[in-house]
Amino acid sequence: MNRKDFFRNARGDLSGPLDGVRVLEATTTWAGPMCGCLLADFGADVIKVEALDGEVGRHVQPMLPGTDPPVSFMHATVNRNKRSLALDLQDPEGVALFLDLAARSDIVLEN
Repeated sequence: MNRKDFFRNARGDLSGPLDGVRVLEATTTWAGPMCGCLLADFGADVIKVEALDGEVGRHVQPMLPGTDPPVSFMHATVNRNKRSLALDLQDPEGVALFLDLAARSDIVLEN
């Protein structure tokens, strides 16, 4: 059975208990991203902010087979169901955008 067949009858009209909650996530590695992952799994709109060159968790082994460029299994696991944005937080424009997103969010998550 392939993925498409497995999910053929899955419902797409359900929302989680955190539907409508926006989370701005500025986390790295495991604990912070896992917290954001759980919020996203429960329906929150999680926007992950990363440095321009990505976060360290992108390079943790093992990598998923057949991915080009390589994708870290851990990174893919704890960042599912999220949107992501790369910002230069050393640049005043990047800081201003981050603060604007924070003001429009219900939760700001960092570690």
